[in-house]
Amino acid sequence: MLTRRPPLIAPLLASLLALACGGQPARDGGVPPPITGPDGKPAETVRLQLDRFDGGTITLAELTRPADGPPRAVLVTYFTTWCMPCIEMLPHLDRLDRELDGLAVLAVNLDHSPKALLPSAIAYLDLQMPIALADEAHHQGYSPFGRFNAVPVAYLVDPQGRHVETFVGITPTDYLRRRVAELTEGTR
Repeated sequence: MLTRRPPLIAPLLASLLALACGGQPARDGGVPPPITGPDGKPAETVRLQLDRFDGGTITLAELTRPADGPPRAVLVTYFTTWCMPCIEMLPHLDRLDRELDGLAVLAVNLDHSPKALLPSAIAYLDLQMPIALADEAHHQGYSPFGRFNAVPVAYLVDPQGRHVETFVGITPTDYLRRRVAELTEGTR
């Protein structure tokens, strides 16, 4: 009688995916550890200052270290009004911004005519999170987190201002909830 061995391909693929998606296997609870920055180096402090759509400027530092509360993780998400996955994702991120004390979401608009396009999108989606306008570097595909080639793309920054994770495509909100809890543990 022949016994069949389980194929080795599944564990091999799982290991390769773990390495490709973060460089290390997941810790207890299935939440992977922080990944390196976009250049392959350890996460570094990110400096970001942009014009707000509603006037004034906004910085990453004021989002991670609000005057009225403990440090927070920040999700910086880049979007356009013509990107359907972006439009689908924004209300979910806006809800997380309001629900999670340990998270601030900053949406950065990449439209070339934001003054004409954003008001109706913000009203239709009922967005309350801060929205910033992309600068020229962003329009060329450069961010303080590295080069990006698609939208939506989001960058998770820990309460110390270090870029710890990148999401290309729709940001997984359940995973983000767990990740924010992990990053802000001990800061409350």
